[in-house]
Amino acid sequence: MVKIMKRRVEFYMWLFEQRGRKDDVGALARDVYEHRDEDVERFSRTMHDYKDYLKKRRAPEAVQKALEQAWWEYVDVLTEEKARREILKEIAAVVDRGLESIEDSEKGVLHVIDNDHVNLLKRLLQRLNEI
Repeated sequence: MVKIMKRRVEFYMWLFEQRGRKDDVGALARDVYEHRDEDVERFSRTMHDYKDYLKKRRAPEAVQKALEQAWWEYVDVLTEEKARREILKEIAAVVDRGLESIEDSEKGVLHVIDNDHVNLLKRLLQRLNEI
């Protein structure tokens, strides 16, 4: 039986290690590595920060999906403590972005979290409970 060593590495460092892959995550890793001087700060926060950055750069949907795939793979290789911390940071980012959506109603101003954010929150909370 092979024991897998769990890690405490930061996301961008783990992603740099994926440059040799022949899939979308590898392509993302190579692109991030090429732009590391300008992008590395964004990786020290949350996946959502970098996702916002990719949207501003008008990155294709496939690149954004590769980022999400990479982030979930990254969480799987982390120690329990580090994984919890990363998931909690991501939950906070998702809620923060969800609360940016405001709607007026008869009862006043409502903060609205769209279905995509709700589904992501469910997935994050489920993963947190599994750890």
